[in-house]
Amino acid sequence: MNSLTENDYSKDSYETQIVQIGKQMYWERPLFELTKFQTDQWEYQDAFKLRNPQFQNENVSASRFSTRIDYIYLHSLEKVSWSLKECFLINICTVTDHSTTFASFEKNRFEYLFDIIEIVTKKASEISKEVFCFQEYDFF
Repeated sequence: MNSLTENDYSKDSYETQIVQIGKQMYWERPLFELTKFQTDQWEYQDAFKLRNPQFQNENVSASRFSTRIDYIYLHSLEKVSWSLKECFLINICTVTDHSTTFASFEKNRFEYLFDIIEIVTKKASEISKEVFCFQEYDFF
């Protein structure tokens, strides 16, 4: 998503990083309704803020204009099988006007357990069929 989130900026930083640069570049004044709607109404969470709640203003800069405009949003239902391990910004502004937002995930421990149970159950079922067939054969 290419947008802005209001709580990424203090009032002073918003004025200098967003409003003043926007006027110089002849940009429209940003609206935050979309990102607010996604987080408040749809209950999506910002992956970067989940791992870096202390960052604000220039610490969340992901573009040559010292703004953060690229997000990875997670829905709480997606957290059932996978957990967000890390999320950070990689400065590649020499190549493009955006930085890369990187997130890595890991499978929850319980999911590994469920996978193992599924494999063992499947194998046990196969073995019991083989044993049953062998027992039938034994009786003849």
